Amino acid sequence: LSYTSYTQKIPLKIHQTYFQNNMDIQYYETCMINRYMNMEYEYYFYNNEDVNRYVYTYYPQYFDLFHKCF
Repeated sequence: LSYTSYTQKIPLKIHQTYFQNNMDIQYYETCMINRYMNMEYEYYFYNNEDVNRYVYTYYPQYFDLFHKCF
């Protein structure tokens, strides 16, 4: 495999979740380091409310089951 001929097939996006918007300082620092080290990536953050909305909107048949997992 030659790196000069390699084409990135996975989109340059980071999706991250956390149960709330306010996170521990250690977790926040880790997030910021990852973002800084991967500046070419788009970054998306989701809290529990966002995740619930997504599951409810796109997978309503699994919404109750999804909540039983937590």
